[in-house]
Amino acid sequence: MRNHQVSGAPFFPAFIAKTAAYLLWVAGVVALLATVFQVNPIWLYGPYVPSTVSAGSQPDWYMGFLEGALRLMPPWEFTAFGYTVTMSVLIPALVAPGLLFTGLALYPFVERRLTRDRAVHNLLDRPRDVPRRTGIGVAGIVYYGVLWTAGGNDVIAANFHISLYATTWIFRIALLLGPVVAFEITRRLCLALQERDRRLIEHGVETGLIVRGPGGEYTEVERPLTEEERAVLADPAPKPVTR
Repeated sequence: MRNHQVSGAPFFPAFIAKTAAYLLWVAGVVALLATVFQVNPIWLYGPYVPSTVSAGSQPDWYMGFLEGALRLMPPWEFTAFGYTVTMSVLIPALVAPGLLFTGLALYPFVERRLTRDRAVHNLLDRPRDVPRRTGIGVAGIVYYGVLWTAGGNDVIAANFHISLYATTWIFRIALLLGPVVAFEITRRLCLALQERDRRLIEHGVETGLIVRGPGGEYTEVERPLTEEERAVLADPAPKPVTR
């Protein structure tokens, strides 16, 4: 594969047709479940009572990171114009998800502006070839993962027999330091993998075969890269288009 090659089906009509077929399948399965199967019958369990909560209940997976943000946020509040502004709810509800989703939405435009790379990329970059982008992605995963895990800090504290306050502070520290540490570790790993690729291109692949030369020295036989292997490691990226 090369950057100048385009493969795959177009968005319209191929992807649209697949999406429509998937929609019809889901609608059919939901209709089948609603017709044939009995799901959570209210006449057996009775009406919902908010005061009746089972022990160790946890939020749904898509609400876990918001629950974690609420649990980690200190009880900050202030009074303005006679009204109490509760930052312990405002920040977890708006700032925590806002950082994540706004960052995801704006990052492609910010990177294009900073790198001035306006070329069309038909071939995806390998993670090791863009260390900062990969590091930022891993940092975002760690950020989300810490918040999501913190949503069950009470269950973690109960099962591991640790203080609930201790788990809360552990997650607070991990939320601040975890993304930074993850970014730096990932960036350095990507740079190390780039160096490994350069050595492979220059010297070839180690075969494990040791031979003795006429002068008595021992060297390892290295196999040159095939054309396909070299193309993966040394495919030139499109040149940036500057204005």
